[in-house]
Amino acid sequence: MDSYDHMWKAAKDKNWDAVRALLEADACDATDRANTLTWALHYGDREMAGLLVSHGVDPYEIDTGSGKPPISYARSDDMREFVAQKSIELGLCDNITMSYSLAGHGIKEVYSFPKKERISFALNAKGEICGLMRQPFADIQSLPDLRKAFDMHRARGGKTPEEEVFGDGMRRTVLKKILKPG
Repeated sequence: MDSYDHMWKAAKDKNWDAVRALLEADACDATDRANTLTWALHYGDREMAGLLVSHGVDPYEIDTGSGKPPISYARSDDMREFVAQKSIELGLCDNITMSYSLAGHGIKEVYSFPKKERISFALNAKGEICGLMRQPFADIQSLPDLRKAFDMHRARGGKTPEEEVFGDGMRRTVLKKILKPG
């Protein structure tokens, strides 16, 4: 039985102590945790969803293998609202994670709105970090990526004001690119 089977069986059996122990021992990888949260949301298991989110399982991060975040599997508005509120309480909306592939490496970018910075990780084929870069938001060249992260932050209940992220100078640059003829 692999770690996901243990996590899923414990969640299905409503064995809170076993799930908590697996989470606290970091015995399951991110995909196992996300898949278990997906299951809890799909079946409306509010307590299990709350436990998983309280242990840092991000309901908005796409890490389920399906290309969709766990929150998309919630069948009711009540479950979506519950998880969104729990995420806001825990500050999960303050850090937005985006992942993609580039030149044979996995890239994971974490946009930290409290710190106004992006941390980019390059991952090798084994998922190990092989490169790291930190950038203040003001130095980010790809404004559409920053805009997408900001919009996700706000959609999740984040309260960071737009002017703190983009500032007047960045807003003028974006407008200049948008309004540039041709």
